Amino acid sequence: MDTNNLEEMSFEVMLDDGTKKRVDVVLTFQSEDNRNFMVYTDNEQDDEGNLKTYASMYDEVENGVNLIPIENDKDWKLVELVLKEAQAEVLKDEQ
Repeated sequence: MDTNNLEEMSFEVMLDDGTKKRVDVVLTFQSEDNRNFMVYTDNEQDDEGNLKTYASMYDEVENGVNLIPIENDKDWKLVELVLKEAQAEVLKDEQ
């Protein structure tokens, strides 16, 4: 899989109940210590009308990517920071 095109891709994830759901990649980035992160969405909205997004770390594997849960606050803060920066850039471009 060419991970240079990950942001243009969609894929299926397995949910806890065993069903599959198609999601779209919103953005990918690499941390300073070379760990890969992915933000993706199922294109559903929450009760406030915001697009639901999810984040995971990932490793490249032969047939795609292996999603790895984010399990610490430091990594979540990094994802939040990158999302805020991306949102600010989009808003700046819209002006």
